[in-house]
Parts: sequence; structure tokens; C-alpha cells
Amino acid sequence: MASVETEGSPLLTRFDVAEHLHTREEMLAYLDACIAESRGDATFITAALDDIARAQRRLREVTKQSESDG
Repeated sequence: MASVETEGSPLLTRFDVAEHLHTREEMLAYLDACIAESRGDATFITAALDDIARAQRRLREVTKQSESDG
């Protein structure tokens, strides 16, 4: 998570859901919840799919790194 500080405001931590999606089941549950909340908003659903794609890339990088370390 990235920390963000704006002028005159306290230090905030930026939340990235992609850092918290670790399994296929979690990703599917997240997508289901986003679809249910989207009310047909394609932009919202597209953002959810982007979150899932970032989570998958992160997991591939972690797997690749652990394989090269082991």
C-alpha cells in the first residue's frame, strides 16, 4: 500500500484490493460482489476486472520469484 499525504491533511494509506485477492475463489467472489453493486455500470465492472488482472499478475510475479529463490 502506498502512503499519500496531501497538503493540510493527515497521512493516508491508499488501499489496493489487488493486494488482497490471493485465490481464484476470492477473485470470483470480488467480481460477483462488484457486479451486484454495479447496477449495470460497465466502467465499474471494467475496474473490477482490472483489479483482478493486477492481482493475477502480482501472484505470477510472486510465484516466479519464489521458484527462482528455491
